[in-house]
Amino acid sequence: MKESLELIKELREKTGAGVMDCKSALKRTGSLEEAIIYLESQDKGFKYAKKEAKEGMVAIHAGETKMSIIEVNCETDFAARSKEFSQCVLQLVQLVQKVDIASDKEAQKLISQAISVIGENIRIRRVETIEGGDMYGAYVHTGGQVGAVVALKIVTKIDFETEIGKNIAMQVVALSPKYLTVKEMIKETSSLVGEKEENDSVLYNQKYLKDPTKTVGEYLKENGVEVIRFVRYQVSKN
Repeated sequence: MKESLELIKELREKTGAGVMDCKSALKRTGSLEEAIIYLESQDKGFKYAKKEAKEGMVAIHAGETKMSIIEVNCETDFAARSKEFSQCVLQLVQLVQKVDIASDKEAQKLISQAISVIGENIRIRRVETIEGGDMYGAYVHTGGQVGAVVALKIVTKIDFETEIGKNIAMQVVALSPKYLTVKEMIKETSSLVGEKEENDSVLYNQKYLKDPTKTVGEYLKENGVEVIRFVRYQVSKN
């Protein structure tokens, strides 16, 4: 059965379970009714699933040719800072490039074990993997509250800063750009905006954090690389 967004939404409304839990239950059982029964049978996991989870942690995993980022939520800041929760998140992100984490039994077991120890609702809020780059960068800040991954292409074969990927990821974390280029922004918004909004919202137009005398675009050009994609997660933020 295809786990449609409509079914996942309906199952969430009926059970209070997280998106990943609903997707997994629908995939496992094949129907909405059976998925509800399945979730209700999950004892502690379902009991805590009805509680709101807005705290959490962002973590990153670097593969050989990919970079993954995950956000996992819990109920309280106290739990988010616990060793048990941190270990759970770091173990989960290690699985992202190997399995469908929404339905993987090992991932569900890790979450169930953490729930039983911490006593709070724990859910995977979102996860993403980027690929297709010649190199990658990543940065996590503020105890895992915000993180970013970037994929870069080498344009010209010149010596570039060894930490350019990390530098751009730090830029994304700190200044939260919405778009890669002005062209992308216009395509997505279907409108022209003022220069200030361009400079704030577009990564290439932002002042480079480590040297405000140049833009990010100028910094990248100097190093012969370009950013092809970035993803930024902040706990409980869109």
